[in-house]
Amino acid sequence: MKITIWNEGEDSIDGDDILKPIIIRMPTSTIEYVKILKAPREFCELELGVTNAFVNHLADGNLVIFNLGGFCNSFEVKWRTLEKNDGMLLDIFYLGDSNAPVKLDGTLEGPSRPHQVGSDPKHSFSGPESIP
Repeated sequence: MKITIWNEGEDSIDGDDILKPIIIRMPTSTIEYVKILKAPREFCELELGVTNAFVNHLADGNLVIFNLGGFCNSFEVKWRTLEKNDGMLLDIFYLGDSNAPVKLDGTLEGPSRPHQVGSDPKHSFSGPESIP
C-alpha cells in the first residue's frame, strides 16, 4: 500500500509544530516493513520510527521494520521541516486483508490537522478518526 504525506499548506510545518505524534496505524494488520519511495529534500530530515520492532535504516534511505514476534501495526513519521509542497511517498508492506483499514493519528499546531485527499475511501485519511 502506498501512502503520500505532504504539506499542501502555505506555511512550513516544523517538527516543533507537531503537538501529537503523526502515527500511521493499520489496526487489523501486521506491518512487515516500510520503504521510502520518494523522500523530501535532505534538509527535511525525514524519520520513521516504531515500537515493539527492530528497525534497520538502510544506506539508501529506506526503512525496514523486522517484526520480532510482536504485533507491529503502526509507525511514526517525523521531520525537521516540511516546506510548502514538500512530501514523501511510502510503500507499506503488511500482512492482512487487501482492504485493511488505515488510521491516521496526530495533531499539528494551528487550525489545520493531518488529512489525505484520495480517491480510495478505504485508504484515505480524514483526520484522527478510523477509516471504515
